[in-house]
Amino acid sequence: MAGLTATPGAAQDADRADSVVQGKAAESPGSTRHQVTLITGDRVTLEKDPAGRQSVSVEPAEGREHITFIKRQNGLDWTVIPVDALPLIAADRLDRALFNVSALAKGKYAERSSLPLIFQYAGDADTAERRLTAAGAGEVNAIPGTSFATLSEHRKGAAEFWESIAPAKAGATTMGAGVRRVWLDGRAKSRSSRPRPRTARCGGTSPPG
Repeated sequence: MAGLTATPGAAQDADRADSVVQGKAAESPGSTRHQVTLITGDRVTLEKDPAGRQSVSVEPAEGREHITFIKRQNGLDWTVIPVDALPLIAADRLDRALFNVSALAKGKYAERSSLPLIFQYAGDADTAERRLTAAGAGEVNAIPGTSFATLSEHRKGAAEFWESIAPAKAGATTMGAGVRRVWLDGRAKSRSSRPRPRTARCGGTSPPG
């Protein structure tokens, strides 16, 4: 993890976070500020000042104040990963795109009330739908003939949803609620510049496009 910066999940930004809302927040002339809620429920504020300098700050979800966050800047993109998600990313269980806060802001995910996801699940579709719905997912839609489903994770209940699907113990690489893998359900543009659905890749395995 060379080049990464670890930041304790303390409420060091609480005084500033009170003035920030989901999506595009209040900003001074020439600056921009976006707040992105991660799949884990933690909120990341991405700021750019009038000179073009970027910075990120983290507000952990309730009950996750003890979590450390790994920050990395690659060019103009900032990635912020909670340490409890690292084993899942390394094991090809969790899509790294879910933590690229710059790309999420550019894709206007910060302005949505829910995060669109693609899941690979174990067992049959009916059982998977019941488990994911019980975990707090909205609009679970199984893809016929596959072990994949699309769903939306509501921002307000993101931390609770993550707790339901996350590993039961630290360092584990298997998820709960019958979940095998999770991707960001993104969108791509065709050559005609009209958007078309796409599925994000996670390592060597990808859901059907």
